[in-house]
Amino acid sequence: MLLVAYSKLEADVKRLKSELQSSRCLEQELRSQIASLSFSDRTTKSELYQLRQENENLQSKYVSWLTFDVGTR
Repeated sequence: MLLVAYSKLEADVKRLKSELQSSRCLEQELRSQIASLSFSDRTTKSELYQLRQENENLQSKYVSWLTFDVGTR
């Protein structure tokens, strides 16, 4: 009886070690994905800032062009 209980405990420990290893691998994969997404987010925010700046510059040029065009008529 004691030997059966011991064998069951050994099997449980083996199973739990395997589950722990799987969880650690999954955690590492998720951390890697988070790092990648964080980098992408920073890059996208930077690109968005640049596009907004470019948009503002183009709007200013357009307004200047309209003002010049109206003034020459």
